[in-house]
Amino acid sequence: MLKIVVLLHVYQPPTQVSYKTEEIYYQSYLPHLEMLESRPEFLVSIDIPLSLVDQIKTLPKGFTQRLNRLHRLNRQVEFVNTSAYHYLFPLLFPYERAGLGVSYERMIEKQLELNKKCYQEFFEAENVTGVFPPEMAFDSRLVPIFQRLGYKWCLACDDPFKKSRLDFPEHERVPQNWVPSMNDFGIILRSREWSDAISFEKYTNGYEFGHYLINSQLNWKERCQISGDTYIVIAMDGETFGHHQENAFRRFLIPFFDAVMSRKSVCEFAHLSDVYESFPRTEVVIPEGTWSTADRSNPYPLWRDPGVEFHTHWNLFMHHALRMWDPDSSTALNQLLEKSFYSCTPWLYSLGKGGVARWCLPLFKQIIDYTTDPNIKIALEFHHNEMDRLTR
Repeated sequence: MLKIVVLLHVYQPPTQVSYKTEEIYYQSYLPHLEMLESRPEFLVSIDIPLSLVDQIKTLPKGFTQRLNRLHRLNRQVEFVNTSAYHYLFPLLFPYERAGLGVSYERMIEKQLELNKKCYQEFFEAENVTGVFPPEMAFDSRLVPIFQRLGYKWCLACDDPFKKSRLDFPEHERVPQNWVPSMNDFGIILRSREWSDAISFEKYTNGYEFGHYLINSQLNWKERCQISGDTYIVIAMDGETFGHHQENAFRRFLIPFFDAVMSRKSVCEFAHLSDVYESFPRTEVVIPEGTWSTADRSNPYPLWRDPGVEFHTHWNLFMHHALRMWDPDSSTALNQLLEKSFYSCTPWLYSLGKGGVARWCLPLFKQIIDYTTDPNIKIALEFHHNEMDRLTR
């Protein structure tokens, strides 16, 4: 049996303008709910950060209540925890280039703790066993942190792993009948090939795509002489459907569901936790990377590229600012430090959208205004001014 897992990453940054969030709400988020409510056999895993829940919890149509019901009563929706404000976790480790050796792993814990409380409050989700690191940014130093917090697995992209194993037999390069692990912690790999085929509209007919995916996986099993169950993980932004791709529910997602259901003798929908529980684990080394990594020597190309001046100033500002963070305090400064460094800012700059990337600067200015240490303040003002210059 082929287990097909669909993960939807739904997210908006805390600086998103309200009219845009509302537009996406009606284009994407509500149609996802309606599709799930009308098709109880469609199982999905979802991660949704606090930064989005805060923006949509009061909008009409009862999104949070309906998603709660799909999780708690229907068991269609599985929640995967994530960073409350979409922090790129590996960027919080010591930044050697800055000469800053402090590890902010407590911030990783704080982001997950804030989002866990959000899940409990709005969705009554108590037994969340896995983590979606924003941008699927993986670093092996995350494993003991996640384990300490009680998680059993996290997601990562398969492409960096695959490129590190080109000398292995084909069926061992990208596991689909076993789960990679580090210290018995599962690393479930998302298929870049199949996920990007959807995200970048390589296929526009969901019914044809569904049959092509299933047939390709069955052929792969036969070619590799693999018996028993296998799995495939497809993960993408929830906004792909409806917002980024108009009419994608009608022409792609619903027909894709129909294609899978027409092949129930050989495949079924599953949750990520089902993969962790159902397949054997094998100890391997997972390289650093994200779902956008192309070169292993530059694992975070859209967020910390040494050749991008804006990235340098953004990362240095973050690391200097976090020297003031107190994980046990709830001051206004602390709250700013816990929501201001969402990963969209350097990503948007990488895409040539400096005008939107500068939306972070008012938050950064507030951080500077709260700063009392003169040395930190000088550093923050310098990096703020440079980001201001680069985005004009």
